[in-house]
Amino acid sequence: TIKRLVTDMETHMGFPLNHIEVVIPSHQLNVFHGEKTTNTVDPHGSIHPMDIQNLHSMFQKEVVKGPFAQVCLVPVAYTIDGQKVSINPPIGEITSNILLQAYVQYISQSFFEALQGIFTMIQMPVKRFLLDGQGIADLFLSHHKDMPSAYWIMDHGANATSVHLISQHQLIHTIMLETGAEQLTSYLSTRFGLSLEKARQLKEKFGYESREPLFNGLVYADDGITIRQDALNQALQEFYEPFIEEANDALAHVDVDQRLQDLRDLP
Repeated sequence: TIKRLVTDMETHMGFPLNHIEVVIPSHQLNVFHGEKTTNTVDPHGSIHPMDIQNLHSMFQKEVVKGPFAQVCLVPVAYTIDGQKVSINPPIGEITSNILLQAYVQYISQSFFEALQGIFTMIQMPVKRFLLDGQGIADLFLSHHKDMPSAYWIMDHGANATSVHLISQHQLIHTIMLETGAEQLTSYLSTRFGLSLEKARQLKEKFGYESREPLFNGLVYADDGITIRQDALNQALQEFYEPFIEEANDALAHVDVDQRLQDLRDLP
């Protein structure tokens, strides 16, 4: 399926893909904090891209206890000579040494190795793997430069919902809730006596409507079944009330400041 998708993309764009970037679920996410220091390779002390690559390589060689695989290295800040701090790689700056502070994201090793095996099998080079919560945070920041540095992202998937904690624009924690769009489809199917396909169409075409003049609008009329918007609204509210309560309860038990303090240092 993945190979066919890549082939279709190549046909549509009219040129071959040399590599791809893959966004994956934050499965059993563990985040570590660390810092590495290196001397510049240039005899005059000018920072080159190779220096940044060396710092990244030092992080990538780190192995932690447990069945975890390193997926993402997320730079937080570069410090030059213990004084000047830069968020971006300070290419061209003059220094004797450079320090990088970073978050290192790990997920389930068996899960990650299975994904790697798929792309090896179809002979498709992967430039990098990116965790879904981090990808969403990066996308938000690229479009909204005034985004706060800390917030929650709720990603409502097919069979589960991920709640991602973002701090300093980086993913540091994920909560998984076992409720998704397919459960909603099943609920609407049972509630209104519809087939799963018709319940899915009802959900996707109409959803929740907040404009009161449309409450009485007809959203379904077939097979002797009539559904108006206010009835669909009520069904959606009844489905989501316990879900929102579960999400709020999960969030209430996460102390953001403590979560940041509890990030384990790399060995």
